Amino acid sequence: KIIERKEKKLLKEKMQQQLRGGEVSDDYALRANAALLNYPNMMAADIFAQRAELVAVGQDQEPHLEIARTIASRFTRYFTEEGETPILVSPTILSVNSIRVMALDGRGKMSKSEPDQAIMLTDDPIKARKKIKGATTAHAGDWNPGVESHFNVARGLSRTEEERAEFDDLEQAHKNGKAVMGVFKAKWADVTEPTLVSFQEKHAKISESDIDDVLAIGSQRANSRANEVLTDMRSAMGI
Repeated sequence: KIIERKEKKLLKEKMQQQLRGGEVSDDYALRANAALLNYPNMMAADIFAQRAELVAVGQDQEPHLEIARTIASRFTRYFTEEGETPILVSPTILSVNSIRVMALDGRGKMSKSEPDQAIMLTDDPIKARKKIKGATTAHAGDWNPGVESHFNVARGLSRTEEERAEFDDLEQAHKNGKAVMGVFKAKWADVTEPTLVSFQEKHAKISESDIDDVLAIGSQRANSRANEVLTDMRSAMGI
C-alpha cells in the first residue's frame, strides 16, 4: 500500500507535466496508460538487474528511487536470511551538481518529447536560431525560472571565459531593468551553433555497424548480470 500511494502521487505529477502544468483530477489520472503507472517499478527492475548502487537521476526522478529502495527493503525482509548479503541492492542517488533545463517556452523541462520547445542536437544552426529567437523570456527587470535556465544553458554552451562573462553582464543588465533580451538571444544562438556543428560532424562519422557493435557488447554484459540477479531471486524465493 505504501508503494501504491507513492505510485499514485507520482502518476498525478507526471500527468500534470504532460498537460504542461494543468490540474489533474483523480478520475483522469486513473485513465492513464499502464506504462506510465508502472514506470517506477520498471525503473526499479532495471536498477536491480544491474546491481546499481549509485544512480544519477534528476530531481523529478528521486521519488522513483525511493520506491526502488522500498521494494529492495521488502524483498530483503521476506526472502533474505539474517546475516546474508541482500540480493537486491538498495540504490542511492548519485549526487551531481546539475541544473534544471527548462523548455524554450519556460513551461516544464526541455524534452525530446516536445522538440519544438527544445534545442535538439540534430537541429541545423538556422533552425536552432529560429527556436531560440522564439523562446519565452521576460520583461526587463523581471526574473523567472525559465529565464534563469536560458542563461544557464547559454553559459554552458560558451567556450570561453569571455563569452560566459558576456552572459553574466547581460543577466545583470536585464535584472537592472535594461532591455537586452534581443541581444541575449542572438548571442545564445551564436554560442549554440559551434556545438551543433561539432556534434553533427562527429555523428556523421559513426556508422550503423559501429552502433550495433556497441549495443551488442552492452547487451551481453547487461543480460549476464540480470540473469545472475534473477537466479539469486528465484533461489531465495524457492521458485
